[in-house]
Amino acid sequence: MEPTLALKNFSIGLRDNGDGTFSMKNEAVASKFVNGSVVPDSKRKEKSVGKRHKIESFSLVCTKELMKEAAILLFSLRMNHSEPVYIVADNESKTFLDSFKFINIFYTLTANPEDLEKIKLEIGDRFDNLKTFHRPECIYKKMEAMNVALEVNENTLLLDSDIIAVGNLQENFTGDICFSPHFHEDTEQDSSVGRYNAGYLFCANKAFPNWWKERFLLDSKFYEQECMNRAYKDFHLEIFGKSHNIGFWRSEFDFSAEQIKVQYGAKSFHIHLTDVIDDQVVSVIAEKVKKMRSCFRKYLIDKKLTDLSKFIDLILGGTDENIKEAKSIERVTKHKGNFPDFIVGGPAKSATSSLHSSLKRHSKLLCSESTKELHFFNSIDKYCQGMDFYESMLPAREPGSFIFETTPAYMCSPQVLARIHRNLPQIKMIYTVREPVSRFLSHYKHFRGVNEVKTNPVLKARFISENSWGEKALNMTPQWLGEKKLFSNIILQKQQSPTSFNNYFSQGEHITHIKNSIQVLGVESVKVVFFEDLISDPAKELGLIQDFIGIDREELILDQENGSELWAKYYDASPEITTEGVEFLKSYYTPYNQLLGSFLGRSLNW
Repeated sequence: MEPTLALKNFSIGLRDNGDGTFSMKNEAVASKFVNGSVVPDSKRKEKSVGKRHKIESFSLVCTKELMKEAAILLFSLRMNHSEPVYIVADNESKTFLDSFKFINIFYTLTANPEDLEKIKLEIGDRFDNLKTFHRPECIYKKMEAMNVALEVNENTLLLDSDIIAVGNLQENFTGDICFSPHFHEDTEQDSSVGRYNAGYLFCANKAFPNWWKERFLLDSKFYEQECMNRAYKDFHLEIFGKSHNIGFWRSEFDFSAEQIKVQYGAKSFHIHLTDVIDDQVVSVIAEKVKKMRSCFRKYLIDKKLTDLSKFIDLILGGTDENIKEAKSIERVTKHKGNFPDFIVGGPAKSATSSLHSSLKRHSKLLCSESTKELHFFNSIDKYCQGMDFYESMLPAREPGSFIFETTPAYMCSPQVLARIHRNLPQIKMIYTVREPVSRFLSHYKHFRGVNEVKTNPVLKARFISENSWGEKALNMTPQWLGEKKLFSNIILQKQQSPTSFNNYFSQGEHITHIKNSIQVLGVESVKVVFFEDLISDPAKELGLIQDFIGIDREELILDQENGSELWAKYYDASPEITTEGVEFLKSYYTPYNQLLGSFLGRSLNW
């Protein structure tokens, strides 16, 4: 077992000098630790488990030596993923990768030669005895790439530049981290170089990258990899299956495309397609790498991954004409998918249903025929099924057509807006607003009516008998708040406890949601539509909406659907509304209305 020095409740790796003495593996870093300038991350999060994680971002490090392989990685990712990719890179790599116009890529330019030289001095001779092709100064940047991604996302999937994705990488992640095993048969290899591969890991705990960097610098026996064996002590660890991160190191691997297809069901490969390491590895490994390349190319043919195969051929060809042609493939591939061009949202009772029905009549606008509100981005169960599942909910795109969906609840959550932007960075949003007191009262009457019909057997039977779709409507409509809540009680509870009924009251706080939408999506991508304008002059407003969408105008008629009036036929909640309660609502919403008018430059007579 490797000797360590316990210091300030922390372990520092020691090197056996062979004469009965030991020295610190990384004296420079250990010295800084002793002096207090390197501090262990003691404020780690508790181990967490249970929450399902949808991949929100990818992260990687790229220097000029690997920029061609990074281009292949990004191309392969964009075949199945639109999430943002955060790259710590040098200037040359950024220029090269930028030229492909991959969408949703963010660079941190801290891997230039002068940056890496400073890190080499900090690390010192810590890993000199290993004598491999690995570059500790670049490894150091992995943790930085993860931290950059985790600043704005809840999780990230770190990938080495030589990863190639051939499927969707989403799994049922519920823990802090998910590692990819080497699948060694030799346990001594697990102990010496590490049980897990350091080029492929999912992280949903923001404390992990700093933990990993500490262990890498202070006591890991094989670069950043061996110390991963101990991560389970501080984090809830899960394991990728054999379909991920297929590499030459697997003991059972016979380098056949058939084994990959049948036994593994491949989702990703870990393989250097360029010759960047060929003269830096021993002959046995070099031979395995060559077999792996041949096997991978046969797999692409078997699976008919023609675009990816052609892109790889052109990138490896290396001429200017090759690269130019490769870029043209990406321009075709990156827009793959029948995803919406715009989404209609807004609070309940602000004409989202009426607008949806009207837009459906346009000859070039397509939406789901069976369901108006898809609730994909605000349902974690649906969202974790991935964009392929979302696409299955939408119609097939026709030439010259635009696809849309309407889910009002999307607009009320910054987290949901961020999910939408990550996956659909070019999306447009139409946000409907309504004078908030009228909206509140309409909302109240609607759900009081629903509640009474669902809980009163006589009303329920009448409702179903008079409406052929009545039973389906009752099953789809939630029973509001579980039990009857009178208007006066709602107002009283809100007065006594400002956080009461937040979801209900916040739907009239339009300025908050509009600002959030513009901040996430951009001012040019958001159109605010006033309910009052739509009702008073529907032809004008529907024309302006079509202009915003970017589609030729057609004469559309506004369907003025009113759910409140429907339910009022069975139960009229109007007598429950008090003058005092209405006055409270007016005073509650006045500050929000003033801010909205100022923000939009519009005088609101609310």
